[in-house]
Amino acid sequence: MIFCINGTFVSEKKATLSVLDNGFLYADGFYDTLRVYDGVFFELPLHLKRIAASAEAMDIPLPWGLRNIGKWLSEIVRRNSLSDARVRITVTRGAQGRDFSRARKPTIVITCEKLNLKKGSPKEASACTMLLERPLPSIKTLGLQHLVLAAKEAKRKRVSEVIGVDALGFVREGVTSNVFVVRSGRLLTPKNRILCGLTRSLVLKLARKMGLMTTIRDFKRSLLLSSDEVFLCNRVREIVPIVRINGKKIGNGHVGSITKRLIASYEEAVRNFIEKN
Repeated sequence: MIFCINGTFVSEKKATLSVLDNGFLYADGFYDTLRVYDGVFFELPLHLKRIAASAEAMDIPLPWGLRNIGKWLSEIVRRNSLSDARVRITVTRGAQGRDFSRARKPTIVITCEKLNLKKGSPKEASACTMLLERPLPSIKTLGLQHLVLAAKEAKRKRVSEVIGVDALGFVREGVTSNVFVVRSGRLLTPKNRILCGLTRSLVLKLARKMGLMTTIRDFKRSLLLSSDEVFLCNRVREIVPIVRINGKKIGNGHVGSITKRLIASYEEAVRNFIEKN
């Protein structure tokens, strides 16, 4: 694979960073993940806008400019001859030592990987709940130890997903996803202390377009477990139906009708975006 470091394209074997980089020493930085379909970045302007907002929130400048970042994104897909891919942008404060007040020379790294996700019938997934909260939920910060431990817990329990619950029992989000539930025909998703993902926003838009009632409010684990349908969503995996949580069936234990409709609507939105771009 060819990667991009500060605007220079290098092979994986030649890709190096300073051991004094704040991203390595202190997890001082942020990232964003993008999806490529048929060589087209899905909703790229929204991702660039989020990158700019994250940089401002963390007081890390983007001296390269968003236009150059956009060019590098396109170039890395071209150089790796990718059609369907996951692309990650990582930005750190650079090699600053213990001076966190400035970022004289920040670091940007763009990596990518080929995706081979099969289309067809939605794959049913199982999940478990556990105490899990992001320290800065509004930003995709680099400190992901809690997510790594959650993924290990999921593997230990032989489930594919983890749904985070806070100390008061309120549902927050998945390891790398937002949470939706369907109850009596109404779509609900948590409101506070979460990363409001771009895919979450699109799902809400599609649901309203379909005439579904949508509610953004916090709810507890008891409501999650008694819902008619549950699904997770993120940029790479789109919509993931959850049919069993903590060993308990959700609804009838199969993908629900509303989830199926939203999956079809999401796939149509992707096709329309690709055709127009």
